[in-house]
Amino acid sequence: MLSLLVAYTTYDGHTAKIAERITAALRSADCAVEVCDLARSRPKQSLEAYDGVIAGGPLHGGDHPSQLVT
Repeated sequence: MLSLLVAYTTYDGHTAKIAERITAALRSADCAVEVCDLARSRPKQSLEAYDGVIAGGPLHGGDHPSQLVT
């Protein structure tokens, strides 16, 4: 079973909705998925512990939020 991280940050909730849809699709494909809103918490494991990472966030004025960049 693949272990995946879906990490995101959002301003208006749109990226959160996208992250939820991606997570649901991955879980229906029998993947173990951790979802992390980077504005509220950090992943439970180091990034190396996951088989893959999906990161998403808004792009305003040509920049991503600092929580996503870090």
